[in-house]
Amino acid sequence: MKDQNQFQAEANAFLDRLFQILKENKVDLGHDEIDHLCYRTNSLDHYQSICQQMTNFSQLLIESPVKGRMISTFKLNTPIEYHGRSIDLVEVPAPKPGKTTVEGFEHIEVVTSQSFSDLKNKYSYLKMDLGGLEKDFNQELEIEFQNCAVKFHHYSLEQVIELEKNQQIANVLGKSQVLKKLKPYSPLVSGTFPLGLGVENSDVDILISSENFQGSEDVLKSEFSKFENFQIQKTSVLGQETWIAGFQVDQVPFEIFWQKIPSHQQSAHRHLIVEARLLKMFGKDLKKKVLNLKKSGLKTEPAFAEALGIEGDPYEELLKLHAYSEAELWEHLNHTQLQI
Repeated sequence: MKDQNQFQAEANAFLDRLFQILKENKVDLGHDEIDHLCYRTNSLDHYQSICQQMTNFSQLLIESPVKGRMISTFKLNTPIEYHGRSIDLVEVPAPKPGKTTVEGFEHIEVVTSQSFSDLKNKYSYLKMDLGGLEKDFNQELEIEFQNCAVKFHHYSLEQVIELEKNQQIANVLGKSQVLKKLKPYSPLVSGTFPLGLGVENSDVDILISSENFQGSEDVLKSEFSKFENFQIQKTSVLGQETWIAGFQVDQVPFEIFWQKIPSHQQSAHRHLIVEARLLKMFGKDLKKKVLNLKKSGLKTEPAFAEALGIEGDPYEELLKLHAYSEAELWEHLNHTQLQI
């Protein structure tokens, strides 16, 4: 029977070993967030036993079938603290039918601030699994080592779960096929829904990247003008030329933002990442406060700024926080008057 102390001791031992391997192979995670750990099970009975034990010191967020086996995700009551990083999610997959697995922690997953192409070039000397880049949503790049691995994403697992559990948004994303049709432009779902902060009339925001605005406009008209209230406008967002296509799918408004810079570097995605980290740090109290402020009419970034007592332009100030480590975030926000 695993208790919380034993589980966390095993996690720390695994992280010590993995980070030594990363150091030896010159892999630097910088300030990128370790989103979650993966704990492998070696039989269906063992999977069920570990999941039952996890409920003693964590909350089950979701259990769902993936490629013929069940995967459970747990949120720890007390996060694993490791050298200034806080890890509060653990993924527990059942073994794939017919595949032999070894019990224990097997990999970490990281929310990266780098592009997948940059990662491929930077670590070309290492063994990689690129199969996850073929997915329409939540692409991943995996660097494999002996008996362990690191997977890189542009979303946290909790953001993915928020979208999966929101049946209305999952349905309209599927019906519109927006991620599939815009895959050549590296689409990312942004805005409030990945954070679980959607309110009435919130948009589904999609970020894309294109050097050729006119060509992208032709594609958007061809693929999405059949939906209600389709329109395109040109504007500027934090100094970046931006085109926005709007339409509705089953009364749910969509906005597709496209800029020339890569999707994962756009300000909206950076806001999403830092806001997710803030929600992770301050928990349900901050989420409740931000939701109430949004329901009163504030946009997301101003709502976070007011809840946390952040002065100045909320869009600019939150962008500054994107570059902070977790320790730096705590230090910075301890100097503000928290309003939660």
